[in-house]
This record gives sequence, structure tokens and C-alpha cells, in this order.
Amino acid sequence: MSNMNQFVGKRLIAGRSLMAAALVLALASGLARAQEPQGGGEPELTEEQRAQVEEFRQTRAEMMQVQQQLAQIQQSAVQARPELQEKQQEFGQLMMAEMKRQGHAPEEDLAELRALQGKLRNPETPEGDREALMSRLQAKAQAFQQAQQEAMQNPDVQKAQQELVQAITTAMREDNPQTEELLKQLQEKQRKLIQIRNEAMGQQ
Repeated sequence: MSNMNQFVGKRLIAGRSLMAAALVLALASGLARAQEPQGGGEPELTEEQRAQVEEFRQTRAEMMQVQQQLAQIQQSAVQARPELQEKQQEFGQLMMAEMKRQGHAPEEDLAELRALQGKLRNPETPEGDREALMSRLQAKAQAFQQAQQEAMQNPDVQKAQQELVQAITTAMREDNPQTEELLKQLQEKQRKLIQIRNEAMGQQ
């Protein structure tokens, strides 16, 4: 599968990019944990660690901006083509049915993920509650991703995804030739985030 197909495929499986948001949160929390002293309390960051935190935040912001651009191109391409909307809906129904068949509750899980995101985005949510909410979001998103991956082992689901991804990527290229360059930028930001996180973890 090409780089573009990988991006679109992940978005199709992600449940409106809930997993993308959760994975970014996971990277951020991993960096924070790597910088916390073993005795607890406020993190005592060195100058190098403070620079890493700032670089991480900047890179994360840039990555999310590229993700949004690609998501907008994909959304526009689908909205302009009723046949793609129908194929996308059919694929979603197939995925949900397979997840249910395997014993999961995808509708309830997605509802909880959206509710958790809403609470984290709400400025009225107490700061003392945010850490627990973020941990719950990460755990729920990871479990949902695992359920999706299990559903993707079904050959019928794989075939349906491949056909839908191919149709959407073709439409995206037709509508906006910048998609390939944007994807390269996205991959570069992802690699940089992982590198920063690994460096921070190595300082424990």
C-alpha cells in the first residue's frame, strides 16, 4: 500500500481521527513521564529537557496542521462524490458488524471517546480531572484500535477497505495535487516526534 493509501486507510479505520488525537496525547504523556522525577511532585526539567518539550510541542502542532489539511482534502473529495459517500458508509457498517461479531461494542466505545474528547476540550473541565480523563481516553482509544485491527483480519473487510481507499486516493489526487507533498511532511513530523520521545525516555 502506498504512503497516501496508508494515510487514508488509517483515517477510515480511526473513527473520525479519534485515534490520531489519542496517539498524539500518548506521545505527549510519554514524554512527560520520562521527565518526571521518581519521587513524584513537579517535574524538575533540565535546560535540555525544556528545549525538548518546546520542540515536541512545536512539532506536534505542525503535524496536526498537516493532518487537518489532508483531512480537509479527503473530506472535500468524498463530499463531492455521492458514490464515495455510499461506499464509505457501507465500509463503516461492515467494520462495525465485524467488530460486533467479535464481541466488541463499537458504537458505545465511539460515543465514550467523543464524550471524553468533549470534556478535555471544555475549558470548564477542572484541571484536576484532566489527567484522569486523558488516561481514560488513551486507554479507550487503544482498545478501540485493537478491536479495529482484529476486524481487519477478516478478508472481506480488507478487500472492502482496499477498494474504498483506492477510490478516495484517486479522488484526492484529482482534486488537489499537493496531497503527496503534505503526506511527506506528515511522515517527517511523525518521525521527529518519535525521535524526541525516544531521546527523552533515554534520559530517565
